[in-house]
Amino acid sequence: MNLSTLSIRANSLLKSSDVFQRGNATIKLQETIHLDEIEIVENARCSDIIKAKIFKWISNEEEASGDSSRMQRALVDFFLKNFQFEFRRNNLVVALCESVLITGISCCICNPQEKLLAFSPLDPNIENAIAMSGATVHRVELFSKDGFAASVAMLEEAFKEANQSGVVRGVVFCNPVNPTGKMYSAEEIRSVIQWCIKHSLHIIINDLFMLTARESFLRHSGSLLNSPLVHWIYDLGKDFGVSGVRCGLLYSSNERVLQAVQALLQPFRLSALDQRLVTHICEDQDWIQSTFAPESQRLLAANLVTVRAQLSEIGVEVMGAVGCPFVWADFRKVLGSHTESAETRLRQMMSTCGVDLCSSQQFGGKECGWFRIAIGHPMEILIVAMQRIHQAVEAFVQQREEMSDNDANLLLAAGSESASASSSLDSLMHQLYKQIKTSTWLQENSADKWEEENPDLAFDYRARIDKHN
Repeated sequence: MNLSTLSIRANSLLKSSDVFQRGNATIKLQETIHLDEIEIVENARCSDIIKAKIFKWISNEEEASGDSSRMQRALVDFFLKNFQFEFRRNNLVVALCESVLITGISCCICNPQEKLLAFSPLDPNIENAIAMSGATVHRVELFSKDGFAASVAMLEEAFKEANQSGVVRGVVFCNPVNPTGKMYSAEEIRSVIQWCIKHSLHIIINDLFMLTARESFLRHSGSLLNSPLVHWIYDLGKDFGVSGVRCGLLYSSNERVLQAVQALLQPFRLSALDQRLVTHICEDQDWIQSTFAPESQRLLAANLVTVRAQLSEIGVEVMGAVGCPFVWADFRKVLGSHTESAETRLRQMMSTCGVDLCSSQQFGGKECGWFRIAIGHPMEILIVAMQRIHQAVEAFVQQREEMSDNDANLLLAAGSESASASSSLDSLMHQLYKQIKTSTWLQENSADKWEEENPDLAFDYRARIDKHN
Protein backbone atom coordinates (compact mmCIF):
# COMPACT_ATOMS: atom_id res chain seq x y z
CA MET A 1 0.00 0.00 0.00
CA ASN A 2 1.34 3.40 -1.01
CA LEU A 3 0.89 5.64 2.04
CA SER A 4 1.71 8.76 0.00
CA THR A 5 -1.31 8.30 -2.27
CA LEU A 6 -3.94 10.99 -1.83
CA SER A 7 -7.67 10.53 -2.15
CA ILE A 8 -9.50 11.51 -5.33
CA ARG A 9 -11.00 14.47 -3.46
CA ALA A 10 -7.59 15.68 -2.26
CA ASN A 11 -6.08 15.46 -5.74
CA SER A 12 -9.01 17.43 -7.14
CA LEU A 13 -8.58 20.14 -4.49
CA LEU A 14 -4.83 20.37 -5.12
CA LYS A 15 -5.35 20.70 -8.87
CA SER A 16 -7.89 23.54 -8.62
CA SER A 17 -5.92 25.24 -5.85
CA ASP A 18 -2.73 25.19 -7.93
CA VAL A 19 -4.44 26.78 -10.93
CA PHE A 20 -6.13 29.45 -8.82
CA GLN A 21 -3.13 30.33 -6.67
CA ARG A 22 -0.98 30.99 -9.73
CA GLY A 23 -3.35 33.80 -10.60
CA ASN A 24 -3.91 34.81 -6.99
CA ALA A 25 -0.28 35.72 -6.38
CA THR A 26 1.12 39.07 -5.37
CA ILE A 27 2.25 41.94 -7.50
CA LYS A 28 5.96 41.33 -7.89
CA LEU A 29 7.81 43.75 -5.67
CA GLN A 30 10.52 46.25 -6.35
CA GLU A 31 12.97 46.57 -3.49
CA THR A 32 11.97 50.14 -2.65
CA ILE A 33 8.20 49.64 -2.94
CA HIS A 34 5.99 47.56 -0.67
CA LEU A 35 2.80 46.46 -2.39
CA ASP A 36 0.08 44.36 -0.80
CA GLU A 37 -1.55 41.46 -2.63
CA ILE A 38 -3.70 42.76 -5.47
CA GLU A 39 -5.83 39.62 -5.59
CA ILE A 40 -6.90 39.37 -1.94
CA VAL A 41 -10.61 39.99 -2.37
CA GLU A 42 -11.63 41.86 0.73
CA ASN A 43 -12.32 45.48 1.54
CA ALA A 44 -8.78 46.57 2.43
CA ARG A 45 -9.40 50.14 1.20
CA CYS A 46 -10.16 51.30 4.75
CA SER A 47 -7.38 49.35 6.43
CA ASP A 48 -6.02 52.49 8.10
CA ILE A 49 -9.42 53.29 9.60
CA ILE A 50 -10.01 49.80 10.99
CA LYS A 51 -6.42 49.55 12.25
CA ALA A 52 -6.80 52.83 14.11
CA LYS A 53 -9.98 51.54 15.71
CA ILE A 54 -8.32 48.28 16.82
CA PHE A 55 -5.11 49.94 18.05
CA LYS A 56 -7.11 52.44 20.09
CA TRP A 57 -8.96 49.56 21.73
CA ILE A 58 -5.68 47.77 22.49
CA SER A 59 -3.81 50.82 23.76
CA ASN A 60 -6.66 51.95 26.00
CA GLU A 61 -7.13 48.39 27.25
CA GLU A 62 -10.87 48.76 26.78
CA GLU A 63 -12.74 45.89 28.31
CA ALA A 64 -14.65 43.70 25.87
CA SER A 65 -15.86 40.37 27.11
CA GLY A 66 -15.14 37.20 25.16
CA ASP A 67 -18.63 36.00 26.06
CA SER A 68 -20.41 34.69 22.96
CA SER A 69 -23.80 35.92 24.20
CA ARG A 70 -22.58 39.52 24.26
CA MET A 71 -21.09 39.10 20.78
CA GLN A 72 -24.37 37.75 19.44
CA ARG A 73 -26.27 40.69 20.94
CA ALA A 74 -23.81 43.07 19.28
CA LEU A 75 -24.27 41.31 15.93
CA VAL A 76 -28.08 41.41 16.19
CA ASP A 77 -27.85 45.14 16.95
CA PHE A 78 -25.48 45.63 13.99
CA PHE A 79 -27.96 44.17 11.49
CA LEU A 80 -30.93 45.93 13.02
CA LYS A 81 -29.37 49.41 12.87
CA ASN A 82 -27.67 49.04 9.47
CA PHE A 83 -30.21 46.96 7.54
CA GLN A 84 -33.44 47.28 9.56
CA PHE A 85 -33.59 43.52 9.99
CA GLU A 86 -33.99 41.89 13.39
CA PHE A 87 -32.22 38.57 13.76
CA ARG A 88 -33.37 35.94 16.20
CA ARG A 89 -30.24 35.05 18.14
CA ASN A 90 -31.11 31.36 18.27
CA ASN A 91 -31.08 31.25 14.46
CA LEU A 92 -27.48 32.50 14.22
CA VAL A 93 -24.30 30.39 13.95
CA VAL A 94 -20.89 32.10 14.12
CA ALA A 95 -17.79 30.38 12.71
CA LEU A 96 -14.37 31.29 11.38
CA CYS A 97 -15.31 32.28 7.83
CA GLU A 98 -17.78 31.89 4.96
CA SER A 99 -15.93 28.91 3.43
CA VAL A 100 -16.23 26.89 6.64
CA LEU A 101 -19.94 27.70 6.79
CA ILE A 102 -20.49 26.73 3.13
CA THR A 103 -18.83 23.38 3.81
CA GLY A 104 -20.89 22.93 6.96
CA ILE A 105 -24.25 23.74 5.41
CA SER A 106 -23.45 21.61 2.32
CA CYS A 107 -22.63 18.65 4.58
CA CYS A 108 -25.94 19.02 6.35
CA ILE A 109 -28.25 19.35 3.35
CA CYS A 110 -26.48 17.11 0.79
CA ASN A 111 -25.55 13.46 0.71
CA PRO A 112 -22.30 12.55 -1.08
CA GLN A 113 -22.46 13.15 -4.86
CA GLU A 114 -25.72 15.09 -4.63
CA LYS A 115 -25.69 18.41 -6.46
CA LEU A 116 -25.88 22.12 -5.79
CA LEU A 117 -26.57 24.45 -8.71
CA ALA A 118 -24.19 27.43 -8.95
CA PHE A 119 -23.74 30.11 -11.57
CA SER A 120 -20.46 30.16 -13.50
CA PRO A 121 -17.89 31.80 -13.69
CA LEU A 122 -17.57 30.71 -10.06
CA ASP A 123 -15.06 31.38 -7.30
CA PRO A 124 -13.14 28.07 -7.02
CA ASN A 125 -12.92 28.56 -3.25
CA ILE A 126 -16.69 28.08 -3.09
CA GLU A 127 -16.53 24.98 -5.26
CA ASN A 128 -13.75 23.57 -3.07
CA ALA A 129 -15.76 24.31 0.08
CA ILE A 130 -18.70 22.37 -1.37
CA ALA A 131 -16.41 19.54 -2.51
CA MET A 132 -15.17 19.14 1.07
CA SER A 133 -18.70 18.08 1.99
CA GLY A 134 -18.78 15.36 -0.66
CA ALA A 135 -21.41 17.22 -2.70
CA THR A 136 -20.79 18.37 -6.28
CA VAL A 137 -21.41 21.61 -8.17
CA HIS A 138 -23.53 21.69 -11.31
CA ARG A 139 -22.51 24.87 -13.11
CA VAL A 140 -25.07 27.13 -14.76
CA GLU A 141 -23.11 28.99 -17.44
CA LEU A 142 -23.44 32.77 -17.77
CA PHE A 143 -22.28 34.86 -20.74
CA SER A 144 -21.37 38.47 -21.53
CA LYS A 145 -24.23 38.88 -24.03
CA ASP A 146 -26.57 38.69 -21.01
CA GLY A 147 -24.31 40.83 -18.83
CA PHE A 148 -23.35 37.65 -16.90
CA ALA A 149 -26.78 37.94 -15.28
CA ALA A 150 -28.62 34.92 -13.89
CA SER A 151 -32.32 34.24 -14.34
CA VAL A 152 -34.97 31.86 -13.11
CA ALA A 153 -35.30 30.51 -16.66
CA MET A 154 -31.62 29.47 -16.60
CA LEU A 155 -32.13 27.74 -13.26
CA GLU A 156 -35.16 25.89 -14.58
CA GLU A 157 -33.22 24.54 -17.56
CA ALA A 158 -30.17 23.59 -15.46
CA PHE A 159 -32.39 21.91 -12.86
CA LYS A 160 -33.96 19.65 -15.49
CA GLU A 161 -30.56 18.79 -16.95
CA ALA A 162 -28.91 18.06 -13.59
CA ASN A 163 -31.83 15.94 -12.41
CA GLN A 164 -31.27 13.51 -15.27
CA SER A 165 -27.98 12.32 -13.78
CA GLY A 166 -28.44 12.76 -10.05
CA VAL A 167 -30.22 14.48 -7.18
CA VAL A 168 -30.26 18.29 -6.93
CA ARG A 169 -30.52 19.54 -3.35
CA GLY A 170 -30.21 23.29 -3.74
CA VAL A 171 -28.71 26.47 -5.19
CA VAL A 172 -25.70 28.54 -4.18
CA PHE A 173 -26.27 32.24 -4.89
CA CYS A 174 -23.56 34.89 -4.39
CA ASN A 175 -24.14 38.65 -4.20
CA PRO A 176 -22.10 40.40 -5.43
CA VAL A 177 -20.90 37.65 -7.75
CA ASN A 178 -17.25 36.71 -7.52
CA PRO A 179 -15.64 37.22 -10.05
CA THR A 180 -18.01 39.27 -12.26
CA GLY A 181 -18.93 41.90 -9.67
CA LYS A 182 -22.59 41.62 -10.71
CA MET A 183 -24.85 43.02 -7.97
CA TYR A 184 -28.39 41.67 -7.88
CA SER A 185 -31.35 43.68 -6.69
CA ALA A 186 -33.55 42.53 -3.83
CA GLU A 187 -36.29 41.75 -6.36
CA GLU A 188 -33.97 39.54 -8.45
CA ILE A 189 -32.84 37.63 -5.36
CA ARG A 190 -36.43 37.29 -4.20
CA SER A 191 -37.44 35.67 -7.50
CA VAL A 192 -34.63 33.09 -7.20
CA ILE A 193 -35.58 32.31 -3.59
CA GLN A 194 -39.23 31.86 -4.51
CA TRP A 195 -38.25 29.54 -7.38
CA CYS A 196 -36.21 27.42 -4.94
CA ILE A 197 -39.07 27.24 -2.46
CA LYS A 198 -41.43 26.24 -5.28
CA HIS A 199 -39.17 23.28 -6.13
CA SER A 200 -38.41 22.42 -2.46
CA LEU A 201 -34.72 23.24 -2.97
CA HIS A 202 -32.41 24.72 -0.38
CA ILE A 203 -30.73 28.01 -1.24
CA ILE A 204 -27.45 29.23 0.26
CA ILE A 205 -27.18 33.01 -0.12
CA ASN A 206 -23.61 34.27 0.16
CA ASP A 207 -24.28 37.97 0.85
CA LEU A 208 -20.81 39.53 0.78
CA PHE A 209 -19.74 43.17 1.26
CA MET A 210 -23.29 44.29 2.00
CA LEU A 211 -22.13 47.11 4.27
CA THR A 212 -19.66 48.62 1.80
CA ALA A 213 -21.93 47.87 -1.17
CA ARG A 214 -24.71 49.86 0.53
CA GLU A 215 -27.31 47.19 -0.10
CA SER A 216 -28.52 43.81 1.07
CA PHE A 217 -31.66 41.89 0.30
CA LEU A 218 -32.18 41.85 4.09
CA ARG A 219 -33.41 45.44 3.90
CA HIS A 220 -36.30 44.56 1.58
CA SER A 221 -36.75 40.78 1.57
CA GLY A 222 -35.46 39.57 4.91
CA SER A 223 -38.83 38.00 5.68
CA LEU A 224 -37.95 35.23 3.20
CA LEU A 225 -35.39 34.02 5.75
CA ASN A 226 -38.34 32.58 7.64
CA SER A 227 -38.41 29.73 5.13
CA PRO A 228 -36.61 26.60 6.39
CA LEU A 229 -35.05 26.27 2.91
CA VAL A 230 -33.21 29.63 3.00
CA HIS A 231 -29.74 29.83 4.57
CA TRP A 232 -27.94 33.18 4.59
CA ILE A 233 -24.14 33.61 4.96
CA TYR A 234 -22.10 36.75 5.59
CA ASP A 235 -18.38 37.30 6.30
CA LEU A 236 -17.93 40.30 8.57
CA GLY A 237 -14.13 40.04 8.42
CA LYS A 238 -14.10 40.51 4.62
CA ASP A 239 -16.53 43.41 4.68
CA PHE A 240 -14.48 45.28 7.27
CA GLY A 241 -11.16 44.17 5.76
CA VAL A 242 -9.84 42.84 9.07
CA SER A 243 -7.11 40.52 7.78
CA GLY A 244 -6.50 37.62 10.13
CA VAL A 245 -9.82 38.07 11.95
CA ARG A 246 -12.46 35.92 10.31
CA CYS A 247 -16.07 36.03 11.43
CA GLY A 248 -18.56 34.18 9.28
CA LEU A 249 -22.26 34.22 10.08
CA LEU A 250 -24.95 31.72 9.13
CA TYR A 251 -28.61 32.61 9.66
CA SER A 252 -31.36 30.04 9.10
CA SER A 253 -34.85 29.31 10.37
CA ASN A 254 -34.28 25.58 9.94
CA GLU A 255 -33.69 24.40 13.50
CA ARG A 256 -32.50 20.90 12.56
CA VAL A 257 -30.00 22.25 10.01
CA LEU A 258 -28.68 24.77 12.55
CA GLN A 259 -28.21 22.10 15.21
CA ALA A 260 -26.34 19.88 12.74
CA VAL A 261 -24.11 22.75 11.53
CA GLN A 262 -23.30 23.80 15.11
CA ALA A 263 -22.34 20.24 16.00
CA LEU A 264 -20.18 19.88 12.89
CA LEU A 265 -18.39 23.22 13.29
CA GLN A 266 -17.53 23.05 16.99
CA PRO A 267 -13.76 23.08 16.19
CA PHE A 268 -14.21 26.19 14.01
CA ARG A 269 -15.69 28.62 16.52
CA LEU A 270 -14.14 32.04 17.09
CA SER A 271 -11.39 32.43 19.64
CA ALA A 272 -12.04 34.54 22.74
CA LEU A 273 -9.85 37.32 21.29
CA ASP A 274 -11.80 37.35 18.01
CA GLN A 275 -15.07 37.42 19.92
CA ARG A 276 -13.87 40.43 21.88
CA LEU A 277 -12.77 42.24 18.73
CA VAL A 278 -16.03 41.56 16.84
CA THR A 279 -18.01 42.69 19.89
CA HIS A 280 -15.97 45.88 20.15
CA ILE A 281 -16.52 46.77 16.49
CA CYS A 282 -20.22 45.93 16.30
CA GLU A 283 -21.15 47.67 19.55
CA ASP A 284 -19.84 51.01 18.26
CA GLN A 285 -22.65 51.81 15.84
CA ASP A 286 -21.85 55.53 15.82
CA TRP A 287 -18.36 54.78 14.47
CA ILE A 288 -19.73 52.36 11.83
CA GLN A 289 -22.42 54.70 10.56
CA SER A 290 -20.55 58.00 10.78
CA THR A 291 -16.99 56.93 9.93
CA PHE A 292 -16.36 53.47 8.53
CA ALA A 293 -19.35 52.85 6.23
CA PRO A 294 -19.45 56.25 4.46
CA GLU A 295 -15.66 56.49 4.16
CA SER A 296 -15.41 52.93 2.85
CA GLN A 297 -18.10 53.58 0.26
CA ARG A 298 -16.44 56.85 -0.83
CA LEU A 299 -12.97 55.32 -1.21
CA LEU A 300 -14.17 52.22 -3.08
CA ALA A 301 -16.19 54.43 -5.44
CA ALA A 302 -13.07 56.50 -6.13
CA ASN A 303 -11.09 53.32 -6.79
CA LEU A 304 -13.73 52.11 -9.26
CA VAL A 305 -13.64 55.43 -11.15
CA THR A 306 -9.83 55.30 -11.32
CA VAL A 307 -9.71 51.72 -12.57
CA ARG A 308 -12.41 52.36 -15.20
CA ALA A 309 -10.54 55.41 -16.48
CA GLN A 310 -7.13 53.71 -16.54
CA LEU A 311 -8.36 50.60 -18.33
CA SER A 312 -10.49 52.52 -20.83
CA GLU A 313 -7.26 54.05 -22.15
CA ILE A 314 -6.26 50.61 -23.47
CA GLY A 315 -9.75 49.70 -24.70
CA VAL A 316 -10.69 47.55 -21.71
CA GLU A 317 -14.18 47.86 -20.22
CA VAL A 318 -15.06 46.63 -16.74
CA MET A 319 -18.09 45.27 -14.93
CA GLY A 320 -18.51 45.97 -11.23
CA ALA A 321 -20.87 47.62 -8.78
CA VAL A 322 -20.08 50.58 -6.53
CA GLY A 323 -18.88 49.22 -3.19
CA CYS A 324 -17.73 45.91 -4.65
CA PRO A 325 -13.97 45.41 -4.07
CA PHE A 326 -13.32 43.72 -7.42
CA VAL A 327 -14.18 44.20 -11.10
CA TRP A 328 -14.47 41.91 -14.12
CA ALA A 329 -12.32 43.35 -16.92
CA ASP A 330 -12.88 42.59 -20.61
CA PHE A 331 -9.54 42.11 -22.41
CA ARG A 332 -11.06 40.35 -25.44
CA LYS A 333 -10.13 43.20 -27.81
CA VAL A 334 -6.55 42.91 -26.61
CA LEU A 335 -6.39 39.15 -27.24
CA GLY A 336 -7.26 39.35 -30.92
CA SER A 337 -8.33 35.70 -30.92
CA HIS A 338 -10.65 34.55 -28.15
CA THR A 339 -8.81 31.34 -27.29
CA GLU A 340 -7.52 29.79 -24.08
CA SER A 341 -3.95 29.92 -25.36
CA ALA A 342 -4.21 33.66 -26.09
CA GLU A 343 -5.68 34.30 -22.63
CA THR A 344 -2.88 32.27 -21.04
CA ARG A 345 -0.21 34.21 -22.96
CA LEU A 346 -1.70 37.54 -21.83
CA ARG A 347 -1.78 36.34 -18.21
CA GLN A 348 1.86 35.27 -18.52
CA MET A 349 2.77 38.65 -20.03
CA MET A 350 1.10 40.39 -17.07
CA SER A 351 3.09 38.20 -14.69
CA THR A 352 6.28 39.13 -16.53
CA CYS A 353 5.39 42.82 -16.12
CA GLY A 354 4.83 42.36 -12.39
CA VAL A 355 1.11 41.85 -11.82
CA ASP A 356 -0.67 38.49 -11.53
CA LEU A 357 -4.42 38.38 -12.15
CA CYS A 358 -6.98 35.58 -12.27
CA SER A 359 -8.47 34.94 -15.69
CA SER A 360 -11.73 33.44 -16.89
CA GLN A 361 -10.26 29.94 -17.18
CA GLN A 362 -9.44 29.91 -13.46
CA PHE A 363 -13.10 30.54 -12.62
CA GLY A 364 -14.32 27.90 -15.07
CA GLY A 365 -15.70 30.56 -17.42
CA LYS A 366 -16.54 29.66 -21.02
CA GLU A 367 -15.59 33.07 -22.47
CA CYS A 368 -11.87 33.76 -22.77
CA GLY A 369 -10.43 37.22 -22.25
CA TRP A 370 -12.00 38.26 -18.93
CA PHE A 371 -9.82 38.98 -15.87
CA ARG A 372 -10.75 39.73 -12.26
CA ILE A 373 -9.02 42.72 -10.67
CA ALA A 374 -9.31 43.33 -6.94
CA ILE A 375 -9.68 47.08 -6.40
CA GLY A 376 -10.20 47.20 -2.63
CA HIS A 377 -6.67 48.47 -1.98
CA PRO A 378 -4.97 51.80 -1.28
CA MET A 379 -4.83 54.06 -4.33
CA GLU A 380 -1.04 53.97 -4.65
CA ILE A 381 -1.16 50.18 -5.09
CA LEU A 382 -3.83 50.44 -7.78
CA ILE A 383 -1.90 53.08 -9.71
CA VAL A 384 1.20 50.86 -9.84
CA ALA A 385 -0.95 47.86 -10.83
CA MET A 386 -2.63 49.84 -13.64
CA GLN A 387 0.75 50.98 -14.97
CA ARG A 388 1.97 47.40 -15.10
CA ILE A 389 -1.20 46.24 -16.81
CA HIS A 390 -0.67 48.97 -19.44
CA GLN A 391 2.89 47.73 -19.99
CA ALA A 392 1.70 44.13 -20.29
CA VAL A 393 -0.99 45.02 -22.84
CA GLU A 394 1.42 47.06 -24.96
CA ALA A 395 3.97 44.23 -24.96
CA PHE A 396 1.30 41.64 -25.74
CA VAL A 397 -0.15 43.64 -28.66
CA GLN A 398 3.33 44.17 -30.09
CA GLN A 399 4.05 40.46 -29.82
CA ARG A 400 0.71 39.63 -31.45
CA GLU A 401 1.35 42.03 -34.36
CA GLU A 402 4.82 40.63 -34.93
CA MET A 403 3.33 37.15 -35.21
CA SER A 404 0.76 38.48 -37.74
CA ASP A 405 3.46 40.25 -39.80
CA ASN A 406 5.44 37.04 -39.99
CA ASP A 407 2.40 35.22 -41.39
CA ALA A 408 1.84 38.00 -43.97
CA ASN A 409 5.46 37.87 -45.13
CA LEU A 410 5.22 34.14 -45.74
CA LEU A 411 2.10 34.63 -47.88
CA LEU A 412 3.71 37.46 -49.88
CA ALA A 413 6.79 35.35 -50.53
CA ALA A 414 4.68 32.50 -51.83
CA GLY A 415 2.66 34.90 -54.00
CA SER A 416 5.78 36.42 -55.60
CA GLU A 417 7.10 33.02 -56.57
CA SER A 418 3.77 32.09 -58.22
CA ALA A 419 3.53 35.42 -60.09
CA SER A 420 6.90 34.90 -61.77
CA ALA A 421 5.73 31.66 -63.41
CA SER A 422 4.42 31.48 -66.97
CA SER A 423 0.73 32.02 -67.51
CA SER A 424 0.38 28.82 -69.45
CA LEU A 425 -0.59 25.74 -67.48
CA ASP A 426 2.31 23.68 -68.81
CA SER A 427 4.96 26.24 -68.01
CA LEU A 428 3.36 26.90 -64.62
CA MET A 429 3.53 23.24 -63.77
CA HIS A 430 7.10 23.01 -65.02
CA GLN A 431 8.10 26.06 -62.99
CA LEU A 432 6.38 24.69 -59.91
CA TYR A 433 8.17 21.36 -60.32
CA LYS A 434 11.55 23.10 -60.56
CA GLN A 435 10.84 25.24 -57.48
CA ILE A 436 9.80 22.26 -55.42
CA LYS A 437 12.84 20.33 -56.59
CA THR A 438 15.36 23.05 -55.82
CA SER A 439 13.76 25.06 -53.03
CA THR A 440 14.44 24.51 -49.33
CA TRP A 441 11.26 26.35 -48.33
CA LEU A 442 9.46 23.20 -47.20
CA GLN A 443 12.40 22.17 -45.02
CA GLU A 444 12.70 25.64 -43.55
CA ASN A 445 8.95 26.07 -43.01
CA SER A 446 7.94 22.80 -41.42
CA ALA A 447 4.63 22.06 -39.75
CA ASP A 448 6.30 22.23 -36.35
CA LYS A 449 7.63 25.70 -37.11
CA TRP A 450 4.21 26.89 -38.30
CA GLU A 451 2.59 25.55 -35.11
CA GLU A 452 5.18 27.34 -32.98
CA GLU A 453 4.62 30.64 -34.81
CA ASN A 454 0.82 30.30 -34.90
CA PRO A 455 -0.18 28.77 -31.53
CA ASP A 456 -3.74 30.13 -31.60
CA LEU A 457 -4.55 28.75 -35.06
CA ALA A 458 -2.89 25.45 -34.23
CA PHE A 459 -4.92 25.16 -31.02
CA ASP A 460 -8.17 25.82 -32.92
CA TYR A 461 -7.30 23.29 -35.67
CA ARG A 462 -6.51 20.59 -33.11
CA ALA A 463 -9.72 21.32 -31.21
CA ARG A 464 -11.80 20.96 -34.38
CA ILE A 465 -10.05 17.73 -35.37
CA ASP A 466 -10.62 16.28 -31.89
CA LYS A 467 -14.27 17.32 -32.07
CA HIS A 468 -14.84 15.54 -35.39
CA ASN A 469 -12.94 12.45 -34.21
